[in-house]
Amino acid sequence: MNLIISRRLLILSLLSMGLIFAVIFSLFRLHSHQTEVNKELQHIMQLQLNLDILRSHLWQFHEYEDQSGFEQAQRTQQALAEKLVLTHIQSDLQPLELLNLQRMNATIGALLEMNVASSRLGRSLEQPHAKSMLQARFNMTIQGMTEDLYRLHQKAINEAQRVTLQLLYLNGITLLIIAIVLAVFAYATLRRFKVGFTMLHHGMNDLAKGDLSSRLCPSQKDEFTQLAEYFNQMKGSLEKTTIKRDLLQYEVEQQTSQLRSQHMRLRFLAEHDDLTGLYNRRAFENQVKIALARDRRTDSMAGMLFIDLDKFKEINDTHGHDVGDFILTVTAERLKGLIRESDLLGRLGGDEFVVWLDLISKKEEVGNKAQGIMEALTQPIEYLGQPLAVGCSIGISIFPYDGKQFTELLKAADQAMYSAKPQQQSAYCFYRGQNLSET
Repeated sequence: MNLIISRRLLILSLLSMGLIFAVIFSLFRLHSHQTEVNKELQHIMQLQLNLDILRSHLWQFHEYEDQSGFEQAQRTQQALAEKLVLTHIQSDLQPLELLNLQRMNATIGALLEMNVASSRLGRSLEQPHAKSMLQARFNMTIQGMTEDLYRLHQKAINEAQRVTLQLLYLNGITLLIIAIVLAVFAYATLRRFKVGFTMLHHGMNDLAKGDLSSRLCPSQKDEFTQLAEYFNQMKGSLEKTTIKRDLLQYEVEQQTSQLRSQHMRLRFLAEHDDLTGLYNRRAFENQVKIALARDRRTDSMAGMLFIDLDKFKEINDTHGHDVGDFILTVTAERLKGLIRESDLLGRLGGDEFVVWLDLISKKEEVGNKAQGIMEALTQPIEYLGQPLAVGCSIGISIFPYDGKQFTELLKAADQAMYSAKPQQQSAYCFYRGQNLSET
């Protein structure tokens, strides 16, 4: 039968109290028995003392044969008779010795009465033979009483030993049984405590490691079962809360990511052209101003290319805006492939593109780059199997020769581009007509 721990502890308490009461009761019984034994032995010793006094008075009476000796002997004999009666009433021993003592004491009393009766009748015990016979009778009776008292004393001692051993064995067995039961219950309770605490310890370790899915499975139903259920409920609540928190955190991260993406998208759209993905005019101007500040500190040269597509309006009007957008997209991709990572590329609007060539060592580099861009942009663009030829005009301005501010350099490159327009198809030139070239 599985007992819950509180009941086991209650049983342990009751067993402990029972053991205490058993010890107290055992000690009380031993003390009571010892007290009775002492009383009996003292009573026997008192009988022996009275018998010795009686022997003394009888001797005195025999020697002097006076009335005083007779009365003392008679009083002692009667007192001994009363004590023998009380001993017979109080003692639980075999009464054979007591009966003998009473009988022999009565014999002494009868002899004394006979002696008194003889004296009243005028008979004398002065004859030596009669006197000797009476003395011998007294001595034999006293000796017999002494022997019976000795045997009574030995029986009392033996009986006391027997009862004492019986009480010791009985009390010892009782205490041993209670102690064994108490030890068994204590060990079982301790073992259950160890099992319960070990179970809770493992559960706490798993929880400390972040394991919220495992559960405690007690093997018995007791207080630890209730604790395990509460612990499992707590882990379940934590698991649900953690899942909700993780879902909420995931949702927040998703929303944050979407907001970040939207923010980056809005920022990108605010700085870039929606069709080609290049810098718009405002963003391109800001980036060039940053580059100009760097170039001023390092005394470096830079170049700006203003690119305008030829025949774009004609193609856009003839084939439609979709074809025009396609041409602008292809042109932007070709320009991206021709510039360095340190260079800047933007679309000012319509078919106008602008390139910033940063950190150049000489002017010829700008002309060579313009020549490469023009060669790339004059290549036909195929749309739905139909080649479309788009030319370009490029105007060039050099920092710091053609201007030190963005507006100055852009205006100079724009004017140079318009200077290249009257030339033949696909041309580029420097502002103020410097190093004019045509292809």
